[in-house]
Amino acid sequence: MPLHIDLIADFVCPWCHVGEARLRAALAKLADKRPEVQVEIQRLPFFLDDTTPPEGYDYQDYLEQKFGSAEAVSQLQAQVAEAGEPDGANFDFERITLRPTTLPAHRLILQLQATGADPLLVTRVAHGIFTAYFEGGRNIGDPKVLAMVAQLAGVDDAGLADWL
Repeated sequence: MPLHIDLIADFVCPWCHVGEARLRAALAKLADKRPEVQVEIQRLPFFLDDTTPPEGYDYQDYLEQKFGSAEAVSQLQAQVAEAGEPDGANFDFERITLRPTTLPAHRLILQLQATGADPLLVTRVAHGIFTAYFEGGRNIGDPKVLAMVAQLAGVDDAGLADWL
């Protein structure tokens, strides 16, 4: 029995990182209790800020402008980190210096899906993008970073870095 899920998220959204972790936990429980259910996830892009330039923004300045103060940002980050911890959505906000464009990351996921990549591989790549950003502070708008994330997840495509 198939279960189709349209997953709409942005890779710089901390709540999307939490949601992704919760979905993984829920699907693991589903697999244990109902192994006959075949889950199909279609990942669709969403841009929290579609005006983000290719070079991105300074992370802290961007958030302070959006939420009003460094204190407000700190409180929100503590809240989201607490919410994500039980399901493995970890955050190291101190490492993040750039609020990058997510267009290249979304293109990568859409390309993998369009070329018929194994859905588990696509999930590993998406998880790797979230982890690279929220735990490693990596610039996920950089094609070289995305190529590295994809390769670590198991994508075997020598031309991927050039395509990105």
